[in-house]
Amino acid sequence: TCALPIYAIGRFFTQTEDGTIEAVYSDMAYHEFDIEECHRSDVVKDVILVCAKLISNEIYYDASEDRRNTYVRDLLDEKGYVVRDQTRHGLSPQGKDAGKVDISIFKEGKTYTLIEALNLSCLSKKYIDTHLDKIFDYDVLGNDINIILNYVTVSDFDKFITNYITYMKERKWRSPMVDLDEKCKEYKILYSSIRVVKTTHKRNGKNTILYHICALINGAK
Repeated sequence: TCALPIYAIGRFFTQTEDGTIEAVYSDMAYHEFDIEECHRSDVVKDVILVCAKLISNEIYYDASEDRRNTYVRDLLDEKGYVVRDQTRHGLSPQGKDAGKVDISIFKEGKTYTLIEALNLSCLSKKYIDTHLDKIFDYDVLGNDINIILNYVTVSDFDKFITNYITYMKERKWRSPMVDLDEKCKEYKILYSSIRVVKTTHKRNGKNTILYHICALINGAK
């Protein structure tokens, strides 16, 4: 549940000594709950913050994708999310059995967001395609948002991001891309080692969002 503090005027009734009922007004604070856009913002923001911690931890500089995913999952769990890893969803790339998603976030017992992660030491288009296609294959419900988490180890991060965005515009998507926000303006990223790209896709007549979070790991090398 996401709460946004809002101030309002509260009205209370009291009874005086002579029996008269009077209305007493007072400032009071209350909260509105279950605002969908706030949920979306919180999930992506928290994944970004977890990535910042991952980048700062030298244990994960040369770690496998699975070890990094476990760290991300554990920190999201600590933040109160219901998180599972290697959960079966949708179809495998071969189209036969249910595929295994790297990380699934649940809300009220239902899948809310899928996270597919990959290690990238270069712009490996075939490898990227495999993971991007997987998340659309796994997401049979058509979630409002999903996340691609790129663990990037390159010498020129800015060039990587530029080439990544170019490829996102060129590739053939499982669900047509209708918009691309190169800097994801809804988030003010405080770290030069983290970039977020937002793509919007048309799926069954509805827009769904894919956040591409790129985290530069051990960029000082």
